[in-house]
Amino acid sequence: MKATLKASIIALGCFLWLPSLYCQVNMQRWCAEKVAKDMEATRKENPAIFATISKYFFEWSKSRQACVTVIQYRAKRDGNPMIQILAMNEVTQQPMEAYKNIFLVPESDEKQIEDATNFLFEKYAH
Repeated sequence: MKATLKASIIALGCFLWLPSLYCQVNMQRWCAEKVAKDMEATRKENPAIFATISKYFFEWSKSRQACVTVIQYRAKRDGNPMIQILAMNEVTQQPMEAYKNIFLVPESDEKQIEDATNFLFEKYAH
């Protein structure tokens, strides 16, 4: 009897957990498709802007219910190569929290680029 009850509870837990997992996987797939379409549109319609994209990472943010992309753009400040790093809401095409967390770091400072990217990813994409 105890084993049957335990098995029933496990089965019920799985039954309740699977829709949540399915939804998360579906939203991640939708996010990937959205980012791919946006990047392709940028490549075709704004090749000059697309050429400035160094790297980008994306994730469906369950906590924010948004598709978030962290983008690294190549830029210059006073003639020096820089990387501008920001998190974008893919649906609104606006930076997360307006312009609060946008970083401009020297292109040669890989540690600072990685730290800023990780900060934005942790803050907005989880």
